[in-house]
Amino acid sequence: MTHRFLKKYLVQPSQIKDRWYLRPLKKILTTKALWTLRSKTVKPGFALGLFIAFIPFPVHTITAILAAARLNINLPAAILGTLACNPFTVGPMFYLAYRFGAYLLQLNEENFKFALTYTWLKNSFLNIWEPLLLGSFFLGLFSAIIGYIVMGIFWRIGIANYLKKKSR
Repeated sequence: MTHRFLKKYLVQPSQIKDRWYLRPLKKILTTKALWTLRSKTVKPGFALGLFIAFIPFPVHTITAILAAARLNINLPAAILGTLACNPFTVGPMFYLAYRFGAYLLQLNEENFKFALTYTWLKNSFLNIWEPLLLGSFFLGLFSAIIGYIVMGIFWRIGIANYLKKKSR
């Protein structure tokens, strides 16, 4: 089920070749290893995407593409993993990362109000960046490990269901 589901809904390399804006990346993005639906490429791809989702900078998809291309793991699974960070989850994710980082560094948590302005970045971000990055790293690592295990379980269930249906 997992293999057929992914094959049905994921973008195919042939669709990428025809896009004019992706021509500079054509050689990288058409590498067969990036699109292979095997357990040894999908599980690390998904885990990588989950790890990247906890990076507190807005370049998750580009980072996932470059890292997946460098590591020769499944590109769509890496991008799928980055979708864990979306407009609904970004606030709770980074607040939890900040709190966890502050706990690890044994810092008193500061009350702050977020505002995407230069003044806020200059004054308030300097106080929270260390616990935020430390917490993001460890929560990203933890979510990557859990994602790898869960994807492995789903993969095995999918194979077992496929073999069960095939034997009938």
